[in-house]
Amino acid sequence: MTLLFQNAFYVGNAFNGILYGIELMLFVLTMQAIMRKRHSRETRFDIVWTICSGAALLLNTAYVATEFVFGQEMWIVSAKQPGGQAAYLADHASVWYQTLGTAASILLNLLTHALMIYRCYIVWGRLRVIIFPCVLYLSTFCVGIAQLVEAGLPLRSYFTGNAHKLGIAYTTSVISLEVVVTTLIAARILQLRRWYDVASALPQNRVSAAAYTYTGAVAIIVESALPCTVFGLAYLVSFAINSDISTLFLSIYVMFTCISPQFIILRALCGRAWTLRMTETILSGESTDYPDRVAIFSSAFSVDASSTSSQLCGHDSEACSPQAEVPVPRM
Repeated sequence: MTLLFQNAFYVGNAFNGILYGIELMLFVLTMQAIMRKRHSRETRFDIVWTICSGAALLLNTAYVATEFVFGQEMWIVSAKQPGGQAAYLADHASVWYQTLGTAASILLNLLTHALMIYRCYIVWGRLRVIIFPCVLYLSTFCVGIAQLVEAGLPLRSYFTGNAHKLGIAYTTSVISLEVVVTTLIAARILQLRRWYDVASALPQNRVSAAAYTYTGAVAIIVESALPCTVFGLAYLVSFAINSDISTLFLSIYVMFTCISPQFIILRALCGRAWTLRMTETILSGESTDYPDRVAIFSSAFSVDASSTSSQLCGHDSEACSPQAEVPVPRM
């Protein structure tokens, strides 16, 4: 075990603590948003969001706790063990709570990817778009189980031997799924933004501000879970070349597999995420001319925007509504 590995593991644990605090804050905000909507009729998915948020937080807590415990055991409790930290890592890499943490991260990945595929369907509104992501999803499940079993065997390590090879295969399938889904979501939103900009540039057209809420940079980053994919790619490259810094990217990546879906859920509860009704309205206007399309797109963005914002803000202030009309900058 090199000094770089120990530093990467230590800094990774520090990031785990910081990002876990952010996750707790997002979870509290999500629960508050759900409580504000408890008297609303539009609570069909609130139970689902609550279960997803709670499960993600629980799995993330298990991962963070096991990483902290392993660091404490390696650097403090067993500091005087013959052979030092390197010997402790070799002897205890497959200790039961490390296997628990790995299992928690794999389950968290499955939960996050299921949500990402669902959001991809919501944005596109076509089942055929998610066929390939679903195939990749099944492959990640199978390879993940195999990798978990291999890494959990006595005297085996996630970073050596067959477990390392299976880890590369698992990580490759996971990141490939994330890249595909992220690209599909981001491309669709950018396509709709371009159509909307061209249509709204026509004379006398005025644009609902909600359109920019659903097609802006923030929407692309959150809806596509872009941070999760970016750090996943960084981890995949470092892990494939067997770099000791991979443990740092792994820590940040696992944390964002929890934070990214939490952002999506919170955005959905705040009425600023894409809905299937919105997508169906947009699909009905794709074959129309631009003057008609802009009207259809405006109605799609405005209907869902107004239904949730007033419930969460607690008043009818215009500042709370994302659907106020603003002049369109001419291209």
